[in-house]
Amino acid sequence: MLTEANRPMHAGEILEHLAARGFAVPGQDPVAALNTRLWKRSGPGGPLRRLGDAVYDRADGPGSAPSFGLPDLR
Repeated sequence: MLTEANRPMHAGEILEHLAARGFAVPGQDPVAALNTRLWKRSGPGGPLRRLGDAVYDRADGPGSAPSFGLPDLR
């Protein structure tokens, strides 16, 4: 989704796109649950980078150095 959007996205917006594709995130607060999962993937060497409160982009997105060997996050 981040590749298709070609821009950073908020966890709530990512959740909307996931739901439209038939995916569900369990829990009382699905946005918070997804945000936690995204945050864990945004550490050093991860495929994502955290830009702000629940806002993520690909680690190799615009403005960053290329990261080779990362999975396609579409």
